[in-house]
Amino acid sequence: MSLLKSEHAVNALIRLINQHPGEITLVPIGPLTNIALACRLDPNISSKLKDVVIMGGNFEAKGNVSVSAEFNFHFGCRSCSYCIKPAYLSSFHGNMGILP
Repeated sequence: MSLLKSEHAVNALIRLINQHPGEITLVPIGPLTNIALACRLDPNISSKLKDVVIMGGNFEAKGNVSVSAEFNFHFGCRSCSYCIKPAYLSSFHGNMGILP
């Protein structure tokens, strides 16, 4: 049994979300790079998610990799800004939570 998969994570996200529209709650616990790529490749994907709960950001501007930066947002700042920008959220109909 191989731990290597032939399908890239981004393609798997797109495939699974399209196969199960409205059923998937996405809970990314790391930088949002693959999520942002999936959204760029399939701009309608956000409308097919049930909910999104993102682990990232900070509370009271206290970071864990610098004075004010949290790891997931710090190392994936462009992907985070893409995933939470108004154009992406406009087609998202579920609940979104950001947990620091």
